[in-house]
Amino acid sequence: MNNTEYAALTAIGPDRIGIVDDLSAALETAGCNIEESKMASLGGEFAVILLISGSKKALSDAAVLIKTWETDFRLSLTIKPTTGAKNTTGGIPYLIESVSMDQIGIVHRLTSALRRFNVNIEELDTETAAAPWTGTQMFRVRMRVIAPLNTKIPDLKDAFDRIAREHNMDIVIHSKA
Repeated sequence: MNNTEYAALTAIGPDRIGIVDDLSAALETAGCNIEESKMASLGGEFAVILLISGSKKALSDAAVLIKTWETDFRLSLTIKPTTGAKNTTGGIPYLIESVSMDQIGIVHRLTSALRRFNVNIEELDTETAAAPWTGTQMFRVRMRVIAPLNTKIPDLKDAFDRIAREHNMDIVIHSKA
C-alpha cells in the first residue's frame, strides 16, 4: 500500500539568491520530496509552485513549519493538499505558440477560444521582448494543452486563424502526439 500523499506549495517574495536552496533544504528536513516545479522571476519577485510528496506526517510537519519558513525566507507561502501528477490520457496533447505586437487582451483571446472547445491548459508561459532592429514590444505565448478526443481540431484551428487575422497575430498549433 502506497502511503505517499501530495500537496501543492506556492511561494512568492522578493527575488534573491538562495530561495530555491532554502525551500528545498526545508522540505528535505521535513521529509518531503519535490515531484514537480515551476519557478520564475517576474518583475523583481520570485514565484514558485511545487508539487511535493511525503508521508502524512511529513506534509503535516511542513504545513506547521510554513509560518517559520515565511519569516526565515522572507516569502509568502501556502500549502494545499492535492493529488499526485495528473494523468493526461484521454486527450490529445498540442503545443500552441503565438507571437504578436504587445497588446491588451492576448491571453484572454487565446484562452477563451480554448475554453469554448473544452481544451485544458497544462502549461502557459508568456514573455514580452523587444523585436530585433525595430525595438517594438513583442508578446510571445507558449501553451501546452490537452484537447478532448472528440475535439474538432480543424474548427479549433479556424477559431485561432480568426483571432490571428483580427489581431495581427501569428498562431501555430503543433501536434505533440
